[in-house]
Amino acid sequence: IAEFEEMERSQKRWEVKNSVKCKKISECATYDEFKEHVAAAFLKPIDLHKKPEKGKVSSSHDKNVSKILEKATSDDVCSKLSKNLTSMKIQNVTCPKTAAQFDRYWRRSCKTDKDRVDYLRKIPSSEYKVIFKVEGSLSVLGDIVRSLKSQRPKGKTKEYDEFVASTLEGIAEVKGISMICMFLSDEEIDISRDLCKEVQCSKFEGLLD
Repeated sequence: IAEFEEMERSQKRWEVKNSVKCKKISECATYDEFKEHVAAAFLKPIDLHKKPEKGKVSSSHDKNVSKILEKATSDDVCSKLSKNLTSMKIQNVTCPKTAAQFDRYWRRSCKTDKDRVDYLRKIPSSEYKVIFKVEGSLSVLGDIVRSLKSQRPKGKTKEYDEFVASTLEGIAEVKGISMICMFLSDEEIDISRDLCKEVQCSKFEGLLD
């Protein structure tokens, strides 16, 4: 009987792990991230609202969680945790080496204009022509100019404008960029022209004519 129970437990463990693999293989941006999810397949989620058993001493972590919950709803906590995790993820990102790496992270992890701009800040201007060395491989130019425009701060903009100008100049060196610009919508072209005037980037602006 013991052998049969062990076989059953083993089968259940395999099913749980396999389920996580099937789900996360298309969601994770890196293999290390995928391995972490698989390794955590058997961990149980913490119930933040569950009260400790009578007579059981709460840990300092439990007490801190309780304090947070006293001041915010679970949705607030989840939202803050999500923002912190996104910020940490962006900080740990390195410059992509290929267009495929760029697209994978851009589509999976850059959910807001701020995320996209933070990601673009990781890429030196000189690297764009290396990353997108295959003609036509830069497929999100419209999203790039929209995000750069939307995140332009009011007031002091010198540092941001220099970053945007440098980014646009780097993109202007990408192979086949003239053809890519032809596929921008009228609205994206107008946004691009306004952005080029604001940051004084005539090199990229010339591609829009």
